Amino acid sequence: MFGSTCWNIPLAVGSRKLDAGTVPQVAESDDLELLRSAVHDLADHLIASDANSPDHTGEVPTPALDALNEMGLLTPSDIDVGGQGIPSHLQWCVIGEELGKVDAGTAFDVLNGAYAAIIVDRCGTAAQRELLRAVRAVEGSTRGTLLYFEGFGRSTVELSTTLDTHDGKVGVSGRKNAVAHLADSRYGVVVGRQGAETAAAVLSSESLTSLRVVRDDTAAGKMGARSAPTAVVELVDAEAELLPRGGIELSKVIAGFRIAIAAIAIGVGEAAVQYAAAYAASREAFGQRIADFQGVSFPLVEASLKIDSARLLIADLAIALDGDTYPNRLDEQVSAAVAAAGQAGMAATVAAVNTLGGHGYLTDHPMERLYRDASVLAAVDFDPLLTDWSVT
Repeated sequence: MFGSTCWNIPLAVGSRKLDAGTVPQVAESDDLELLRSAVHDLADHLIASDANSPDHTGEVPTPALDALNEMGLLTPSDIDVGGQGIPSHLQWCVIGEELGKVDAGTAFDVLNGAYAAIIVDRCGTAAQRELLRAVRAVEGSTRGTLLYFEGFGRSTVELSTTLDTHDGKVGVSGRKNAVAHLADSRYGVVVGRQGAETAAAVLSSESLTSLRVVRDDTAAGKMGARSAPTAVVELVDAEAELLPRGGIELSKVIAGFRIAIAAIAIGVGEAAVQYAAAYAASREAFGQRIADFQGVSFPLVEASLKIDSARLLIADLAIALDGDTYPNRLDEQVSAAVAAAGQAGMAATVAAVNTLGGHGYLTDHPMERLYRDASVLAAVDFDPLLTDWSVT
């Protein structure tokens, strides 16, 4: 079902005019546009149209999960272990962006579980990869969870979690943030350091439930992305099964995961700008549309330019990751792209809230939710000291 594709990036985005809520987009290849349309329609019909929105219920609607599972997006794997193929990193970025436009929590939940499966598929033995077939065989939309984030935009070389071998067994120690669906995940994949190398290991469902929960984000009052129940957990010599293939292969998958999560922020920002642009085009003051005032339209256009800039950074990295070579200074490039996306998402939601004025803080409009979602995404994987997006 899934295969390699490309994103046709024009050299110039072209002129912009704020009209009827339409913000120009970069061009895409036909197959990528089809994927974007399919995910958008699914999210629009099964998530956005849900009377009890995921932001209020704190969970992804079951019909949406079932549909995503049928598409092979919850536990993706290659065909030889019963999967439908694994989307490219670029395709995952599109999936994250489109789901993020509707609900950031759903997008985070899906990508977190998907990349846990991808790591097992890419880095595991034949026997370990069979775990993915077993998970899909369980009735319902079951999935795993990825334990990666440690805060402050850490790259793989900066992780403090350790994987130590004792008497042939692997013990994992460290603290992980934003661990999704800890209680009902079928397995977990934890990423850390084994000596000087990046390594990953599989945690059984029993090992997951035995981890110490330092903070339940939902119980503590989660600001945004509420439909993805997350927690901060501590691992103390937790028993795990090492995935043998680490190094470059694992680093590329983790890089893909980080930019796919960053793409959610792009989707959140895009949704905010589109909504605010439509509002400005329909709202009148002093005898004309407020969109015709430069003080209203210029901040939205500037926000849209930042979104496109961050999207291009992410697309360029995703294309490189989908290639056969190892991108130069990968961790630095990923952190720069993540920073760009986080800042673009925040800037877009702030501009959108300001466009609506006091109405932007009311739940009658999606602005306040989008602002909260962008804030949470920026906090999950963002180095506040990184303000220079360029890596030379």
